[in-house]
Amino acid sequence: MQRFILILIALIPAGCIQRLGVRLSVPVIYDVFDSIAEEPDTELAREASSANLKILEAAIETDPNNRKLLQLACRGFAGYALAFVSEDEPERARDLLERARDYGFRALRKSRFRGLPDADLETVKLSVLRLRKKDVAELFWPTFAWGYWINLSRDQPAALVQLPRVEVLMNRLLELDEGFFYGGPHVFFALLYSSRAETLGGQPEKAKEHFDKAIKIANGKFLLTYYFYARYYAVVTQNQALCEELLNKVVDAPSNLLPEQRLMNQVSRKRAGDFLIDMEDYF
Repeated sequence: MQRFILILIALIPAGCIQRLGVRLSVPVIYDVFDSIAEEPDTELAREASSANLKILEAAIETDPNNRKLLQLACRGFAGYALAFVSEDEPERARDLLERARDYGFRALRKSRFRGLPDADLETVKLSVLRLRKKDVAELFWPTFAWGYWINLSRDQPAALVQLPRVEVLMNRLLELDEGFFYGGPHVFFALLYSSRAETLGGQPEKAKEHFDKAIKIANGKFLLTYYFYARYYAVVTQNQALCEELLNKVVDAPSNLLPEQRLMNQVSRKRAGDFLIDMEDYF
């Protein structure tokens, strides 16, 4: 019997064995990225993230249609761009976010949502009608990466014309599960409405409403929302007192406030501290 099994394995193409190995390792890969999200040392997390993202891409090359790997790559590259690149290297962040978006929509190609993000606006409007709450996790990350890519490309008309499609998708996600990822759909719209002055089409009061809802949903524990609130809404409305209050709230928050998001909270603390030093340049 043992000899028969060995002969059978020998007859299986090497590529099939590799794909089987990759599929067996998927739970471990997810555990690694969850562990990185819990890491309080930002430099250690940055190094681990970059190494594991390349391992993840190698796994995708072996098993290119593995939806779980594609979804994780989307989340991983979006998170890496958000945590480590977007503040200092926006052009590089755009490249990473585009990669995240493409991985996320690749995962959807064999589903009823295939065709995104290249579909026209009317097709997107029809597609979202089929969305259900169970679809939120799979669609949120590519939509967020797409939207954040546009936010970092506000000076490029070719990027801005894509925004209506992203808004349609995120509006539907907001309807289905406004609390996903600590109020993530609300944070998206808060950034959208506060990224421009009111005279240029911004809507600061709507931004404030979404920021407040996201903070309430996360019980004030996801510090990145406070940082964005200060960095965008308080600056665009020129409310220096609010900006300082929000930034100090982040800096003074305990390190174990949200254990599963220690890394992002620690990143937020550092950004808030740096912004406090330079705050007067914005007012």
